[in-house]
Amino acid sequence: MPVLIRQNVKKDILVLPTRSLWTLANTTTQLWLDGADASVFTSSGGIISQWRDKSGKARHVTGVGSPALTANVLNGLSAVRLNGSSHFNNASDNLQSNNAGELNVYAVVRRTVSTNGVILTHRNSTTYRSYGYYASTFISSDGADAASNHQIGGADIAKSLNYSIHAFKAIVSSRMALSINGTAISVTTGTCLNANGSAGFQVGAITGGTLWDGDICELAVTTTNIDEAKIGGSLAWKWGLVSELPSNHLFKNSPPMA
Repeated sequence: MPVLIRQNVKKDILVLPTRSLWTLANTTTQLWLDGADASVFTSSGGIISQWRDKSGKARHVTGVGSPALTANVLNGLSAVRLNGSSHFNNASDNLQSNNAGELNVYAVVRRTVSTNGVILTHRNSTTYRSYGYYASTFISSDGADAASNHQIGGADIAKSLNYSIHAFKAIVSSRMALSINGTAISVTTGTCLNANGSAGFQVGAITGGTLWDGDICELAVTTTNIDEAKIGGSLAWKWGLVSELPSNHLFKNSPPMA
């Protein structure tokens, strides 16, 4: 809080506390992959062999194929570029939802082609949950259960062809929710199955196909959406996407502060 310093002169001095920008470091994440932080990569000739997790959970991912660390992708920051045949794998850890079955995925991404592409998949021994785009109008699928396919409109699907902030909210036995750049998208079908387990996860792929072709700038996973507005605002200001936020977004005119 401000401190008023009384002086033996004709005026007082109001000392304001120093505040810093709010970032993902100010909330609890289950996974945090930051494409703008050069210190989290092991690479050779620009090809990434490891992308290290900043959540503190050590859920690092290993490069498969030729994922590339690419400079000056967006707002002067670097990002990871996948070519439709490369991805990242973590074979042992899994992304666990909370006791209410909730898991939230935030991603700053862009697809370079309009074909299928998956941002993230996590799984157990019997099923998986994906977050991405496939079969023209679906954003997620849980295993081979057609009832779990979450459908949105084709015009909303096209938004992923530009750099954008995606926020997926999945709760077991409920329909997945999605917002793009802080605007809610209508999801018309689907029921989330329980994909908790220890069979690992992948970034930019589902095992056996449906790989991402484009850029992944930043990816974070949480088990609560309490900081959703702050996360979206922080990512928008960091990646130069403030103009894409709706006019009534809490952080349209200034970034969140810690």
